Amino acid sequence: MKGINSASSVLLFSGILFFLAVLPGCIVVQKYQKNVPFVFKNNFKLSADNVTKDEKVLLKSKLNTQLTDSARPTVKDKFFIFHYYVNPPVFDTDAVAASASNMRALLINSGFYHPEISYSYDTTTKKKYQKRVTVTYDVNAGKRTMIDTVAYLFTRPQLQELAVSSKKESQLQPNTPISKSGITQETNRLVNLFKNNGYYKFTADEIRATGDTTIAALTSVSEDPFEQLRLLAEAQEKRNKPTIRLGFQLNNLPDSSHLQKYYINEIYVLPDYLSGDRYTDSTFHVKAFNNYIAEYHRKLFKFSLLDRNLSIKKGSVFRQDQYFKTINDLYKLGVWESPTIDII
Repeated sequence: MKGINSASSVLLFSGILFFLAVLPGCIVVQKYQKNVPFVFKNNFKLSADNVTKDEKVLLKSKLNTQLTDSARPTVKDKFFIFHYYVNPPVFDTDAVAASASNMRALLINSGFYHPEISYSYDTTTKKKYQKRVTVTYDVNAGKRTMIDTVAYLFTRPQLQELAVSSKKESQLQPNTPISKSGITQETNRLVNLFKNNGYYKFTADEIRATGDTTIAALTSVSEDPFEQLRLLAEAQEKRNKPTIRLGFQLNNLPDSSHLQKYYINEIYVLPDYLSGDRYTDSTFHVKAFNNYIAEYHRKLFKFSLLDRNLSIKKGSVFRQDQYFKTINDLYKLGVWESPTIDII
């Protein structure tokens, strides 16, 4: 009996799966204008060279996010078989064109520098009044530009040394795709790197990223005809596999203080700070320690508690991560509502 019951359960479960598989989906369209074409579905036909299957799926998903609200129907599914279209957008060719333009910008920012996008649409009528429009986007992404080399060209020796010594931490590596987000992430990484090594005022405005896609073979001159053929063959190979050489360097900004290295001079701690208090207030009680100076109205806390939670140290190089760690550690103590650090 035990075996029979088990087999019966399997058969019943299989029958349910089969029922769901063969039952056609039920589509319900609500709040639409009769006899007015509305966007019912968007299809994507994507062609991209040297892209894996998984990358292609991800790229299609990203293309879908570039649809404008006026070109994207909202579908709510229930029980896998009921699909509700509520207030579908009226079909608008301008919205379709804007969506295609967004897709082109996405591809360019992803390293596909010469994409071609076209679109078509057709209308079917359901229940006499429903004019459903299906839009198909034909996307030819073309060849994706890969990174050839990444160079750091900072004229300040300390900045150059920091950048070069940490280049393995960069997401921009040779033979990987170039992307706008990758350049932004690398810029932010360098800014954080410099801020954690004393350059307190350094910002992303101080960095400029440059790219060079020129083919050296086309500008070289050789009297040897066989050498000319070799150079032309190399140039053709570059066209088939486009690459880019990246460089990160300093902008020419007049404010030299952004390129200065800062150290911690004095640390003042006000454990019972009141709104309006000033560091120069003569009414404070003052007690000096090796790492900081405490200024307080009343002795409410043990000074050892403060000392254990100060990651910033007097005389040390300013480091942004130590700055944030100190704030977080003081906050976690639960003693103060909103500890802050003023930098002068």
